[in-house]
Order: sequence, then C-alpha cells, then structure tokens
Amino acid sequence: MDAYLALVGKREVRRYEPRPIPDEVMARILEAGRATGSSRNRQPWRFIVVTDRARLRAVGALSARPANVELAPAAVIVAMLNPRAAFDAGRAAQNMMVAAWALDVGTCPNTPTDEAALKQLLGLPDDAIVPTILSLGYPAPDEPRPRPTADPAKVLARINRLPLAEVVHREAFRPRGAQSGMALLAVLVILMVVTTVAASLIWSMDQQQARAGNRLRAVAALAAAEAGMHRALAALESSAPDGRGLGRGWRPTDYTEEFQSGPLRGRFILSITDQPGGALAITSQGEIAGVTRRVRARVYLASPSMLAALYGAGLARIEKPPAQLIITTYGPIANQPWVHMAAGGGVTFGTTEAVINDPAARFVIGPGPIDAPGLAGSLSAQTEPARLVLPRGVDLTVGAEQRTVSAADLGVMGVRVDPRVVWTETFPQAPEIDRRFMQALAAGHSGNAALNDAAGKHLGDNALMTKRDSLYTEAQFAQLQIYLQTRPRSAATFHGVVYVTGPVALPENQRITILDGTLIAEGTVRLRWGASLEIIHSAATRALPGLIALQQGVAGQGALIVSQSARLRVHGLVHTDGTIDVWEGARVDVVGAVASTDPDLSFRNLGGSVVIRYDPAILGTPGLVVGDDGPVIAWVASWEELP
Repeated sequence: MDAYLALVGKREVRRYEPRPIPDEVMARILEAGRATGSSRNRQPWRFIVVTDRARLRAVGALSARPANVELAPAAVIVAMLNPRAAFDAGRAAQNMMVAAWALDVGTCPNTPTDEAALKQLLGLPDDAIVPTILSLGYPAPDEPRPRPTADPAKVLARINRLPLAEVVHREAFRPRGAQSGMALLAVLVILMVVTTVAASLIWSMDQQQARAGNRLRAVAALAAAEAGMHRALAALESSAPDGRGLGRGWRPTDYTEEFQSGPLRGRFILSITDQPGGALAITSQGEIAGVTRRVRARVYLASPSMLAALYGAGLARIEKPPAQLIITTYGPIANQPWVHMAAGGGVTFGTTEAVINDPAARFVIGPGPIDAPGLAGSLSAQTEPARLVLPRGVDLTVGAEQRTVSAADLGVMGVRVDPRVVWTETFPQAPEIDRRFMQALAAGHSGNAALNDAAGKHLGDNALMTKRDSLYTEAQFAQLQIYLQTRPRSAATFHGVVYVTGPVALPENQRITILDGTLIAEGTVRLRWGASLEIIHSAATRALPGLIALQQGVAGQGALIVSQSARLRVHGLVHTDGTIDVWEGARVDVVGAVASTDPDLSFRNLGGSVVIRYDPAILGTPGLVVGDDGPVIAWVASWEELP
C-alpha cells in the first residue's frame, strides 16, 4: 500500500475476526514501532505483546473499552520507561498502527483506566507509564478495512475531519476569517456584539456540556453491558450466580447486578437462551443514568477434550517408520491452552524410531479455510515436542513387548515428546454428536439437488432424480458414487452437509470433494487403495465439523480407515466412534482436530503420514453436546453491539 494512502486512509477497527495474526506480520508491525525516532534517540518505549486469552481479558478489564482488547487476537501495550516521553509513545503507536493498516490488520488505541494495576499485572517498574494499549486483528466483516487501490483524494473528501484551511495557519495563528491589519476593527466589532452573542455562547456551552455528559453515560452504559457479558461467560464456566447448580445450565431472563463506572452507578441485565446446534445467545443490557446500551454474543460450551489436537478415549499407537505424526497449529495460537495429544488408554510407540513432531520430517499440506486457494506444498515441521495429557494409571510404552517408559526416557531415545506430561485424575470426556441436528441440516440442504437429478437420470432412478435434500440412505449414496465414477474428476463434488444413514466406502482411486460442508456416516468410513476424500471449508464455514463416523447398532462400527496410498484432507473436526486406522503410504491432512471415542483402540498409524494443524475454531463446532458434569469452555463465536 502507498505510504500516503496508509496514513490518510487509516481507520480505527474495534471488532476483529478470531483468526490470529501470523508471527511474520506481527514482527513487521513491531519493527515499525522500533524504528520510530525519539528524543536524543533514547528509545524509552517497551512493547508488551499479549495474545493469551486470559491475559487479554485481564488487560481489557483495565481499559476504557474492555471488549476492544478482550476479543482481539492480540494487544500491544506501549510502556514508556521515561515518564516525560509521552510524545514519543504516540509516535511509536502511530507508526505501528499505520504499518498494521498497510498489512491489512486493523488497530485501535485504548486508554488504560487503572494504570497502577496494569503495571502490576505486566510487571512494569513503578516509574514507568502506559499511555496506550493497541488492540490488533483482522477487521470483522462490518468494520473498516484497508483499500490498497483507493484514491487518497477521495478518501480525504469522505472522512469526517475539519477543513485544511481551518487547521492550518501561516506564519502565526489567526482566528478563522481574520484579515491582516484589521485587528483593531475586529476588537471593536467584538465589543459591539458581545452582549448579543453572550446568550448564544452560554447556550452553546450548555449544549456541549450536555452532549459530553451523554457521551460519558453512553460509554459507561456500554462498559456495564460488557461487564455483564463477562459475568455470564464466567458463570457458564463455573457455577450459577444464584447458587442453583452448575453455570452451564443457567438460563436467566433478567438477571441483574449493580455496576459502577467512576462516579456513575447503574446496572446490567442478562438473558441467556438456547439456540440450534448447541449455541447460546447471551444478551447483556447496560443501564447508566437513563442511557441503555446492549451487546449480544453467540457462545458454544465446549468440552476441554476439544483443546487436544488428537484426542482418544482409548489407546493411541504410532508404529515404526514410515509412520509419522506431525501436530502443529494452524497459525500462531496463544489464546487457549491446547495440547498435542490426549489419550485415555495411554500411548504406544512401535519402536524408538517412531516419528512424532520430528523437525527433520517433510510433509505435504493443502491450504486451510482462511488461506489463499493455491497455498500448498511440502514443508518442514515447525513443531515443538508433543505435549501429552494422560489419566493416572495408564502408561507410555515402547516396542512389541510394550515396555513401560517415562516421557523423559522417550526423549533420550529420540522420540520427540515433552517430558512434562500432564497426568490428570479426571480425564476429559469427548462431546456427543447431536444426530437429529445434523440430520436436520442435511434434510434442509438442497445444494446437491442438481447432482441427485443428474445421477437419477443416468441410472434410471426416479426417486433419486426427484430428491432435493442431502440426507441419503446407504444405497442412495452408493448410487451417487457409481454416477460420479463416470464423470470427470472436477465434477465429483458435493456441497454442504451430507448425511448418510449407513457406512461409506470409497472404492479404489475414487476422488470425492465436499465443499463448505460435512460428511456424516452412520457406520465406518473407508477409503480404499488410492481413494481421495477432501472436505474443504471457507472462512464462512470454518467452524463446521469435517468428518463424523457414528456407531450404529453393531459394535466396532463408526471407524475411519484410510487404506494404503489413500488421501484424506479435512477442514474442521474429525470425530469417530470407532478406531482411526491409517495404513502405510496413506496421507492425512487435517486443519482442525481429530477425536475418537473408542474406549479400547482410538488411533493407530501403521505407516502413513498424518498432519494435524490444530484450529481453535473447532471449539465453536455446532451440533456437539457436552456432558452434564465436568468442566466446560465458553467459546465466543461472535460478539456485536445492538442498536
């Protein structure tokens, strides 16, 4: 973006997309701050970058607009070690905000409300000052966003700023309309009219004071509404404020608490209602001195099991090479305490040559839901040692004899596991799938009606030809597969949620793609030799589940089998009731998370390449039902201020 356009076009952005800011983009923004000039080049600033969600909430609570910071992917606190260098703080902050704008990142400066508490929270020295907090993130859909090809002249004509002639004076300051050499006449004129305009001036001052008071009350009312929202989120994760059991079941219609913002006292009123797919709608109304502001959020209650990139209720097995398991993140993640693997039955490594997060490994990936379509290729593993969560009483084992070892032993043997295993007394339970909700999505989806019609005509199946929805029997889906084998590869595409009331098997070398949707099967999903299944999401459908295999009546069904040389690429949650088996030469690429509820053998890699890039958006997956006990996570999928 042109530098002049970046300067005149930059706008404040207060609501952001949930996706994180890549490290390389954040580094360029911070370099712009570091490069700022300062008095005598003393560089008194220190920039504290915060991306942890809990810490963002703590910092936001100490700012004038808490939601700006708390819901942003990142914040940069501009601290000055020299309290007399506040001007230099503004220079550095503006440099970073303009650089961010040029990199498509929105920002907003936020004033600290309790500087002493903020300094204590961040560990800053007592004599430091914190002039501002910058909230950063990619703009939400209805927020201003950079326009690299905009005309600066048109931008300047549109913005709400004083005219240049009113703010620029030549040689010395002169009131607007003053003429050189007319000072005495101006004084006489002013003396003549002063009595006439005095009343108008007083009236104008009264109006300005009234408007300032209204603005103060509006800001305080919004702060009260935001405080109510955070009260609701905290209650959902713990216990109901009225003491009536767990907070997850709390559904108030007019819960009220008092609230104080400086000298102003008021209250917030909360309501929480259930929505389809397991979502909750939270509305918080703030009331201060007759002014009302409202905010609303769509929230999902997620099981802590969803914080694991690979979750198994039973045993996880990783055999000898060429089996490799790479678990990393989909972009930088610091807002949730995610882990690489949680296994309720322990973890077994076939040999000490087992590959898990090996930095020397090469793996092939495709673009994620918010990446450019062409972003794909073979990459090296930018990973860290795998963090494990295990229940007490299970083991880490190695070899055919399943010799018990410690995580530290594995590290010495060359297996890349973090020695700090989290041993827990209460292993988290995976959520259940709301079958009726998923079936309703497929039954109401007509995006595959044209495919049904074409397949029905080709096969002489009148029932399939007239079918409008995407809720199929096992036989109907098999008919579609037969038809797709006669079509070019580009035509083998489904759209939206596809539900099959039976198992699904892709025959050898068949390739099927599902765009912006989900495949749910009541039974085992099997990819035979050379088959390929891709389930691809866009940013708008990022939170949808990807692949679900459900047990239906017979024990052992609901598995996922990726056979030799088969390829599975999925965006979103992969959930199975049975074992996930990956065979030699198979490739699995998941952006989301993988979970199996099989209590015996959950995951087994027999020689394939499995890459899981954990995406926290799966915490907002619709159609999941958490248990009645155990902890939950309140995941905010959207947040908006209501008119």
